[in-house]
Amino acid sequence: MSRSVRCGAGWQPARRSPTGARALKARTDFLIPSPPNPSHTRTRNIFTHPDPNPLNNLQPIPAQTTLQPPPKIPHPHAIQINVTDFYSQFDWTTRRRAPHPNSAQSTSVTESQIPSDILQFATQKLHIQPDPRQSAFLLSDAEQGILNCTRQWGKSTMAAIKAVHHALTRPGSLVVVASPSERQSRLLIRKAARMFRDLGIKIKKEGGDTPTILLPNESTLVGLPGNEETVRGYSAVSLLLVDEASRLPDRVYFALRPMLAVGGASNEKGEYTCGKLWLMSTPCGRRGFFYDAWELGGEDWERHRAAATDCPRIAPKYLERERRNMAPMWFRQEYLAEFVDNGTTVFSRDLIEAAIYPDMKTLPVKLDLWN
Repeated sequence: MSRSVRCGAGWQPARRSPTGARALKARTDFLIPSPPNPSHTRTRNIFTHPDPNPLNNLQPIPAQTTLQPPPKIPHPHAIQINVTDFYSQFDWTTRRRAPHPNSAQSTSVTESQIPSDILQFATQKLHIQPDPRQSAFLLSDAEQGILNCTRQWGKSTMAAIKAVHHALTRPGSLVVVASPSERQSRLLIRKAARMFRDLGIKIKKEGGDTPTILLPNESTLVGLPGNEETVRGYSAVSLLLVDEASRLPDRVYFALRPMLAVGGASNEKGEYTCGKLWLMSTPCGRRGFFYDAWELGGEDWERHRAAATDCPRIAPKYLERERRNMAPMWFRQEYLAEFVDNGTTVFSRDLIEAAIYPDMKTLPVKLDLWN
């Protein structure tokens, strides 16, 4: 049955809307651009320029043409890295890349190339220039020495140089570093390890509670904390460095001393010598073994004192500011390396010494604790 619509004065049959492919073509015909015609412009087409689709404008490629990849244009800020060279220069033992061949640290130092002179070793191999007082400390060959120095004098660096040179020039030796805490011992051992890496010497580290460095010549560096129960067990120590000795308890110090009994090498007569001991610290009151060794040790000890006023790396302007901001007692202790009563004891040292009469005879008093 056909339908009709009213159009004007009469009825006209309705026009059926296209369906299927005809409808799709009719609905999308206006979207398909037609080729440009220079003679006229179709108003139905919304595009008046060439076909925007680049795939419709491709030209046929001759059969004899060989396609070439586009040239690689490097970015002006790009960094060219050769991965093969990088991994070949990587030291998987120390997890570090090998130094550049033109650098000063690229050549490894063998044991035969270690100078016997420690100053020459520090300046030429480690590129460290000690000042006169530091040089005197490094050149000392005393069996027992005390370094009483100011803060920031370079005590740990000089101690690390002494330990590294001693371990390299004496194969099979044992060097022990003792400090009040494990952190302080690790800092000094870490400085020594950095010096070994700068020399190009492969070291082996052992973990655990005590930081340990093993050298190819069978020498060993060990860092011990200030605990009497854990420092025991080491023997034949050839060099003992006690860092921050004024803060170390007396019981730990007296537990460390027996390690040096047979630590030295035998002489021409076949006699064994003891190891060497160095106490290094800033003063901490007039008490403890560090003060007793400095004041009452006698000729058994070689003493080195370095105040901040004698250190060329500490500016006088800085010292004057510290003098204004600190109490005289603390300034004399921390910067002038003087033993003063810093309030850690109830009675001052002078008061106690004034109450002692050396000429007084002891009373013959006997105590019988069993009855």
